Amino acid sequence: NPVFSYSDGMGGGRAAITGGAFVPNNQWNPAYNGQYLFSDYVKNNIYQITTGGGSLKTFEGGETAIAMKFVPVNPAQPNGQKALYYTNLGQGTVRKVTSGTKIPTAAFSTNAATGSVAKCSTQATTAGDPPFAVKFDGSGSADPSGRPLTYHWNFGDGATSTGTSATVSHTYTTKGNFKPTLTVTNDQGGTSTAASGQVRTDFGIPTPKITAPTTTDAFRVGNTYTPKGSATDGSGAALASSALTWQVWLLHINHVHPVLDPVAGNGATSFVAPPAEQFSAIAGNSRLLICLSATDSHGITQTIEQDFNPHVTSGQTITSWDGYQIHVTANNQSIGGTSEVFQSWSDGGAQSHAITTPSAATSYTATFKAGTSTGGKSYEAEAGTLAGGAAVRTCTPCSGGQKVGNVGMGGSVTFSNVTEASAGTYQLVISYCNGDASGSRNAVVTVNGTAKTVNFPNTGGFTTPGTITISVTLKAGSNTISFGNASAWAPDLDKIKV
Repeated sequence: NPVFSYSDGMGGGRAAITGGAFVPNNQWNPAYNGQYLFSDYVKNNIYQITTGGGSLKTFEGGETAIAMKFVPVNPAQPNGQKALYYTNLGQGTVRKVTSGTKIPTAAFSTNAATGSVAKCSTQATTAGDPPFAVKFDGSGSADPSGRPLTYHWNFGDGATSTGTSATVSHTYTTKGNFKPTLTVTNDQGGTSTAASGQVRTDFGIPTPKITAPTTTDAFRVGNTYTPKGSATDGSGAALASSALTWQVWLLHINHVHPVLDPVAGNGATSFVAPPAEQFSAIAGNSRLLICLSATDSHGITQTIEQDFNPHVTSGQTITSWDGYQIHVTANNQSIGGTSEVFQSWSDGGAQSHAITTPSAATSYTATFKAGTSTGGKSYEAEAGTLAGGAAVRTCTPCSGGQKVGNVGMGGSVTFSNVTEASAGTYQLVISYCNGDASGSRNAVVTVNGTAKTVNFPNTGGFTTPGTITISVTLKAGSNTISFGNASAWAPDLDKIKV
């Protein structure tokens, strides 16, 4: 049994563990001995599991950490005091957390970017023509014991400010290249090392422009695109291609995935438009974000962003991105007491197959034949031979109120007495349950020693039965049919019908 279980729906949509580390005993804060720290990229939090898995607490909020590790503070003393390092993807930084000190740390931002442009790794220089108003935010400062802080600002132009508020504004009235600093003190006299920044009012800021893709262009999944643009400096002179830096993100709900890492140049680097992370994201305003930064000869940077939206194909029942693959299944069914058995799809695909979303709305028709499945023989999965961890589970909607779970990863179900009077090709109707959040599952179906891999689409839940039909070759007399998967989970099985 696990010491602690962390599910997708826990605490409001937790979903993606992207880094973790055990606290080294007596080499960090002893209060954390025996605990485990891990990050959730979707929730933007770092959590701690207390000793023995007793509870879950938030260690640090607002951190998109994707890797973390404890490293000796002094490399020459590997068994000495350690510090926690972790990467913050959202801010493009590496953070260091030390323990056992009473000294606070100072950190601040100036005119921090907001909205989607804040996702861009290359941020704009705080620059403008005087009078230039700047908002300073020192909320990134911290005290290791949580003690109250006083903020001591030096704006670099001769003006200063001291107070208990983490934010303050200041207007620069002269031209110059200023180096503002922040020092914080706690109520016990602990004083931080000064944090410094930069404010430029001596030169104008660059003006970048994205020319490709345009604001009205739309992408198709799998196609290749080359971003292009231009920029001028504060005087209006054109900047060289080497002054431009590009980056592309895939926006997914409240977080991002890298598509193109920061790269310099213009029109020389391409990227392939990715699919949505999951089908549900298509309706959630998922899209690409293109970032362009321009840096002039004075080191002043301006960053802009532009949405690159997918070309959307809309039909009567399904809306999808152009080029995105959708798995469809035409289940056998009963209408008005008459059985309807799948015969064909209009595109020639199998009963269950993948359709690549076309560029325009397209109809796909499944044809059924009535009255052909009233006969046949059914075999309950729970009556089969179970091996490798496969087990009978309660499933009220399933046939007989039971199913077989834990199929796959070595678990298997074998039907060893499937009898037919004559040899031939038969339709095998498989009733199964698949609630895998990632979509379909595969099972290796072996008939009389001949194996083939079959894809089982999501049915909507592990207690929601669905069916697919495959063609199998059976011999006269007794046949053996088994289901399993040596390296991945297969769907839960309810029954089969020949």
